Amino acid sequence: MSSCNGDTEEGQSDRFNESENNDSLEFVFNNFLSYLFETYFVDIQNIIQCKKNKIIGLVDQEISSEIEEILSRNANHKLTIFKKILSLNHKMDYVQSFSIKLNTENLFKDAKDIPIAFSKREMHFYEMILKVSRMATKKMRFSLANLLKGILENDISTMQEDLYKIRMICQS
Repeated sequence: MSSCNGDTEEGQSDRFNESENNDSLEFVFNNFLSYLFETYFVDIQNIIQCKKNKIIGLVDQEISSEIEEILSRNANHKLTIFKKILSLNHKMDYVQSFSIKLNTENLFKDAKDIPIAFSKREMHFYEMILKVSRMATKKMRFSLANLLKGILENDISTMQEDLYKIRMICQS
């Protein structure tokens, strides 16, 4: 009877995310850290573009400043997440071996594209947090899993509010 329950549970988790079984926690965690910093740098580059008036449709300085404020808060939050991860004091040698691949395709070119680009980037970021959190739980890295779970619980609503503000700003 117990083997039947074990098979059922294993089968459900396999169906839930098959690719998760093929990746190691270290690999997924490295990808997460790389994406964390990629989104940080993209936010900073987008702030610079706003300041230089290089985004089509963002000519009003007040509107541009509101977008800059959201992106600045978002970038700062990414650094805070990284600091919290480092504060766990795990022996995670792989933390230091991640690579930053800057993708300039993610820069805003037109104000009407900002909500979609922001939404895609942030949703992918939170999906990665969820994946790392699940893998950390499976590998019994509970402090990392709990930290990431807390980030998800607290920050999804902030991201949704920011997206709503960006949509309202870019529609006006």
